[in-house]
Amino acid sequence: MTKLFQPNAKLHMGLDVIRMLIGGIIISFGIEILSAEQLAGYTEWLTKVGVPFPGFMAYVGKVAEVLCGALLSIGLFTRISSIPLIATMF
Repeated sequence: MTKLFQPNAKLHMGLDVIRMLIGGIIISFGIEILSAEQLAGYTEWLTKVGVPFPGFMAYVGKVAEVLCGALLSIGLFTRISSIPLIATMF
C-alpha cells in the first residue's frame, strides 16, 4: 500500500502523456469552429435540445474546448480549466 504513495517517475511520465493526449483530442473537437458547416450542425443540434442562445453557446463551447484543451495539454491551470470542459460536456 505504501508503494502507491511513493513518487514514481514512470507513473508521472505516463500520466503526463495521457493528459497531453486528452488535451489534444479536446482541441481537435474545438477546431470545428473553423468549419462553418460543422458549426451549423452543432448549432442545429443545440437548437433541437433546447439550449438558450444556441448560436452563441456553440461558439462558447468550441472556444472553451480549444482554450481549455490547450491549457490541459501544457499542464497549466488543469483543475481550473477542467471546469469549463465539464460544463461543455454536460
